[in-house]
Amino acid sequence: MKVLFFLEPFPVRGQPTDFQWIWERWERLAPELEARDFDCVFACSDAVRALNRATQLRVFAPSDLGLPRERQCADDSQWIALMSEAWHPEWRPFVERLFDATEPDAIVSWTVNRPLQAAAAARNVPILHMELGAVRLPWGNFYYADPAGLNGTSSVPSIWPALRDIPLNPIQERQLDALVNAFVRDRTDLDRSADLRHKLGLSPTKPVIGVFLQLPRDSNILMWSRVPDTAALMTQIQRRFPTHLFQYVIKTHPGDPRPSGLAAFEQWFVAEPVAQHVIDICDAVCTINSSVGVEALAAEKPLYTFGASPYEVLGCTRDAFAEPPGPCAPLSVHEREHGRRLLHFLLQCYFLWEDDVDDPDIFGALLERLVDWRKRKGSLLEWFIERPYGVRLNRIRARKRWIDERHQREHCSLELTAAQSEVATLSARFQATEENAAATAAKSERLEAELMQSREQVSALTRSLPIRLGNVVRRIPALVSIVRRVRRYGRPHRGDDEANTLV
Repeated sequence: MKVLFFLEPFPVRGQPTDFQWIWERWERLAPELEARDFDCVFACSDAVRALNRATQLRVFAPSDLGLPRERQCADDSQWIALMSEAWHPEWRPFVERLFDATEPDAIVSWTVNRPLQAAAAARNVPILHMELGAVRLPWGNFYYADPAGLNGTSSVPSIWPALRDIPLNPIQERQLDALVNAFVRDRTDLDRSADLRHKLGLSPTKPVIGVFLQLPRDSNILMWSRVPDTAALMTQIQRRFPTHLFQYVIKTHPGDPRPSGLAAFEQWFVAEPVAQHVIDICDAVCTINSSVGVEALAAEKPLYTFGASPYEVLGCTRDAFAEPPGPCAPLSVHEREHGRRLLHFLLQCYFLWEDDVDDPDIFGALLERLVDWRKRKGSLLEWFIERPYGVRLNRIRARKRWIDERHQREHCSLELTAAQSEVATLSARFQATEENAAATAAKSERLEAELMQSREQVSALTRSLPIRLGNVVRRIPALVSIVRRVRRYGRPHRGDDEANTLV
C-alpha cells in the first residue's frame, strides 16, 4: 500500500518550517511502516525538505513539481483560501501533479487543504485528516483521525443525531466516570481551584463566567469563528453576561498572554497554567472553539461556544447569540446526559491516543482499515469504533501520575528556590549585622581610648592642683602688700615687676 504523508507545503503564517515537529514524528514512523510493506511518500514545503536533506525518504516539494519556492507571506488570506478553495489556481495544479507522481492508495494529511480534498475525492483516495485534537494535556494529547475533516469540518456534527438519544449502558457510564475522575475530580485539583478563587478575590455572591481565549491566527479562528476577533467576542459576552450580574475570569492563551484590544478587561486576566483549575471556579464557560470545551463538558459546566468544533452539537453547547441578557441557568438533566454521551464518544471512539499515532502496528492497521472502509463505502458512524477502554484509562492514569510527579518536582523546585533566596537574604542580613557589630566594636574601642585619655588628663590635673594651689597661697602676702601700696601711693613703681608679674 502506498501512503502519501501530506505536510502543508504552503508557508503557514509566513513560517515554512512551522510543521517541522510533525515531519520528525512521521520520519520516525515511516521506516517501521515500510518494514510492514507500506510504501511511504512525503510532500512538504521546500524549507522543510531543505532542513532535512539527509533523509532517506522519498519527498516532493513545490519546486519539484513546477512551482516556485514558497514566498514568505505573513498574510493569512492565502492560508484561508488554501483551506476553503477547492480550485485554488496555484495549489490545485500542485496537488494534481503530486497525485500523478505518487499515485497513493491513502493519504495522511496534517491540517485542512481543500485542493487536496477535492483531488482525492475525484480519484476516490481516502484521506486521514490529522491534527492535535480537542483534548490536550493534562489528559494527554489526543489526535484527530477523521476521514471528513478537522475542527469545524469534523464528522461529529453530522453523525451526532444518530448518537444523541442512545443512552450509555452501565459499563460505559462506569468507564466514563473512571476516565473523568482520573483528572477532573482529583482532590488536589479541587484544592488548587479553591486556592485560585481566594487568590483572585472573587465575590461569593456573583456567578463567575470563564472566558478562554485562543491564538488570533489559529486556523480554528480564521476559518470557523463566528466573531471576527477577541474584542468582538468580549462584546458578545458582555451583552449576554452583564457585569452587574456576573464577574469574569479570562484565561489568556500562553502564546498570547496580553491580547490586543482587551486593555479594558486586563483586571480579569489570569495566567493559571492549568485550565481545569479555572473551569472549576466557573459557573459557565465561554470559548470560540478551544480544546477547553471538552474539559468543560467533563466538568459538567454550561458551555457557550462562538465557533464550530467537534463538540458544538445540539444539546451539549449553548448559543450566546440566541439568549437574552440575564441569569445563566444551571445544566439541565438533558444537557448533562447529552454531554456525557458526547464525551464518551470523543474519548472512546473519535480521537486517537497519542501513543497510537507512534505505534506502527496500530497506525498501520488504521491505514488498512481506512482503505477497506473507502472501498466498501462505509458510513462515518461505522468508521469511529470504540477503542479498548482499559488501555486508555491506564495511559491516562500513567500520564496523571507523571504530571503529578512533575508538578511535585516543580513545587519542590520552587520551594527550594524560595528557601535558597531566604537563606541568601538571611546570610546578607547576618553579614551586615557582623559588619555593624565590627564597626560598633571599633567605635567602642575608640571611645574607650578617648575615655582613658580623658581620665589620665583629669588624674594629672588632680595631681598638679595642690602644687598650683600652694604656689598661689604663698604669693598672697605679696599681693596684699602691693594692694596696700597702691592705695597709699597710687600706681606701683617700676621696681614692682615681681608683683606685676604675680598679678
